[in-house]
Amino acid sequence: MLPIALALMAATSWGFSAVLVRKGLRDLSTQTGTLISLTAGLIVTAVLVVIFQFRELTSVTPMTVAAFAVIGILNFPMGRFFNYLAMGRLGVGRSTPLLASAPLFAVLLAIVVTHETIHLGTVAGIGLIVAGLYVTVMAPAVTAPAAIGDGSSARKGMLIGVGFALIAAMSYGTSQVLTRYVVSGAGVAVSPLVGSFIALFWGTLGVSLLSIRGLSQPAPNFRRGALYFAAGGIFSAGGIMLLFQALSRGTVVVVSPIAATNPLFTLFFAALLLRGVERITARIVVGAVLVVIGVVVLSVYR
Repeated sequence: MLPIALALMAATSWGFSAVLVRKGLRDLSTQTGTLISLTAGLIVTAVLVVIFQFRELTSVTPMTVAAFAVIGILNFPMGRFFNYLAMGRLGVGRSTPLLASAPLFAVLLAIVVTHETIHLGTVAGIGLIVAGLYVTVMAPAVTAPAAIGDGSSARKGMLIGVGFALIAAMSYGTSQVLTRYVVSGAGVAVSPLVGSFIALFWGTLGVSLLSIRGLSQPAPNFRRGALYFAAGGIFSAGGIMLLFQALSRGTVVVVSPIAATNPLFTLFFAALLLRGVERITARIVVGAVLVVIGVVVLSVYR
């Protein structure tokens, strides 16, 4: 029962994090917000590592550092940065199901690179995810900063946002495959907390290099935006830690599908806290549900 509760808490944390970030995007640029989000998560993770696993941190090998540095670059300068870009253009409602398709890209990459066997469940899961993406993309437009306008300009902004979301999903999916290979195939022995810290450190460093120019841009309300992004980063990091705790106490087959329900929590919090900012339509909810079911099927039947 405890692993299920922890997985639900992780999904809830990620859902709430997305809504906080959406609020922060009204006041800060994506570059600045991403850096603040990662820095906040890094500080929390660093404190926990120093308190609980400092000895393990000091004994990591150069190979481990290099492997998790690559994972961090894929997850943060690529994944999270494009995640926030997509959220700024599409809003939380439309970007959430697209981002949740990361396991689809992980499965496709695993099939091509590691020659994993394709089962009936794999085909069914992929079909449900694709159907959910189609329903989401074809849903009526929601209110989003970059989507204001009409005609071709709004459509162009929407397509760019979809592209950003898919790039983020591909980055997250590739990271999942690489993490699985590093931990199992390459035999890298490191705790999830220490691995997360190393990945966050290098990811934050990469984003800081990308954000140097954006830091000088004026912000409507820097303090408010920074608070939203910092809180979002902490909740996101908290979700990862809760997931690790759930996996340490339960099986992947049970924990992973429950954690994959985070888009539903995102839509719930968006409908509750983003009234007047964007509209969560029935088609967006249907698209998110299809994607979540597809992810669950992939998790259970792979």
